[in-house]
Amino acid sequence: MQQTLGKYVEVLGLQSTYRRDKFRTRIERGTEPGTVEIYVSHRGAEQVPTAKIDNAQPAGFVWAVMPPDPNLEAEMLSRLTLRFGAPEAQASAATVVDAPGKSAQASAATPDRARVEKGVDGTSKLIVDDPFDRAWRRVGLALDRSGFTVVDRDRSSGVYFVRYADPDADMTKKDREESWLAKLAFWKKDEKDKPEQYRIKAVEVAPASIVSVQDPQGQPDRTQNSEKILALLKDQLK
Repeated sequence: MQQTLGKYVEVLGLQSTYRRDKFRTRIERGTEPGTVEIYVSHRGAEQVPTAKIDNAQPAGFVWAVMPPDPNLEAEMLSRLTLRFGAPEAQASAATVVDAPGKSAQASAATPDRARVEKGVDGTSKLIVDDPFDRAWRRVGLALDRSGFTVVDRDRSSGVYFVRYADPDADMTKKDREESWLAKLAFWKKDEKDKPEQYRIKAVEVAPASIVSVQDPQGQPDRTQNSEKILALLKDQLK
């Protein structure tokens, strides 16, 4: 799979000196017997100029993380579909589940489809205006786009088992400041970092779904990290 992705990254022209793109592929059992569903998520970084000298040439460039690009995700998914032998018309029809966030114009026209609310027990929950099937797919893609490591999943229970490393803690480490690549290599975590493990649980409460964060034992998580996780997911799902 990595070799296949690498070939198509070159074809797409994504290995320039000013931009780097990485893709994550997730495969789940399809709703129809004998089928699978393939999800592709994108993360990238690009070089941006720093302060200019005498309003002329920039003093230098730094790497900045880009938001996920749904167009690149759709293109990569289309090319993978062709690689697996699907007809060209079917490959061209491949689309991403959802685009991250909304434009300012769309935000003004429609309310957010996801919002964080406090439960009666004091824990925060993410309300997603989708039935379970769609919410499950969207949450999985949001986790991939946000850089979580999905260790396992149990769709029948509506649970994603994930690892999460607090980005604020990472910012205090010199090795995280030295390389933009460390921010993109979300599938590679140094053992010394010991990212926390959580359960992301989705439950349908018609007509919406409720997403909550649990500790490894399946109990409601009341730490600050829970708030950060729900905020990251909300940014992708709103």
